[in-house]
Amino acid sequence: MKYAKEMEFDEILKRGNIVKQKHVKKMIKIYSCATLVLSFALIGLFGIFVRSGAVSNDTTYGSFILPVETGGYILLFILAFGLGVIVTLFLKKHRDKEYEDEDKIVDNDN
Repeated sequence: MKYAKEMEFDEILKRGNIVKQKHVKKMIKIYSCATLVLSFALIGLFGIFVRSGAVSNDTTYGSFILPVETGGYILLFILAFGLGVIVTLFLKKHRDKEYEDEDKIVDNDN
């Protein structure tokens, strides 16, 4: 009887792992789509800044060596860097959580 309960518990864990794997695959697809959309948004912003002449003649971007026209590029690259940091931290947090879940499953098996 004890053996049957252990088999049932193992089956529950296997099914739980399958559900988690499906969830991870779904989240990876969502992250990939979000990254693609954000990349196109940044490219669009880049085009808007370059074409519209959104940069004024009076800039205070911290560097007087650069020409005035580079202000839009600097702002865009700062935004792109910030977005990259946010996505990286989000993915790292998700990966750490995934490893913690795997460690808990391994501990339960022992």
